Amino acid sequence: MKKFLESFLNIWKIEELKNRIFITLGLLLVYRFGAHVTLPGIDATKLGQLSNQTNEGIGWLINVFTGGAFSKASVFALGIMPYISASIVVQLKNNDLILGAVGILQFDVTAFRLKGEYNVECVYDVAPISTVRWVSSDNPTKLEDFKKKVFENLAEDGGGYLVYLANSRVNLQLTEERWPDIRFNATREL
Repeated sequence: MKKFLESFLNIWKIEELKNRIFITLGLLLVYRFGAHVTLPGIDATKLGQLSNQTNEGIGWLINVFTGGAFSKASVFALGIMPYISASIVVQLKNNDLILGAVGILQFDVTAFRLKGEYNVECVYDVAPISTVRWVSSDNPTKLEDFKKKVFENLAEDGGGYLVYLANSRVNLQLTEERWPDIRFNATREL
């Protein structure tokens, strides 16, 4: 027992090990906090009633593995799926699928899922797109004119919303200046 206590106390003397323990504890704290944040639009009282009715079966098992995040419909119960599906857009000019990614890992995850779930091989090409903006306007005729003029730079996201694909920040700024009646939003409100 004495040797165990000495080993435990020595952990706090090694700076790198101490930092790793604090980082791990911090990540656990963030996850536990996020497991209590219910998704927007979900009625927490009805969700509580539903989870009380389903305390067995696969729902219970999933809830056990997610630390209660599944039964609370928390933000962390979703995993990374919304980020993968939200980053897929269909280019209007030639029906190409465009997958936007934060890092190279998202491409690998998508390729793995396509191969595993659908037995489909996929090939990625680098697209000359620097930024994407969701497009809207209060003036339908201006929006239609915009669609006709910049058709090659337009696409639809996974939800069917119109997006503008800019190959550079300069291109985006020039387009915004040329089309003052069109709103270019950096995010899409759900």
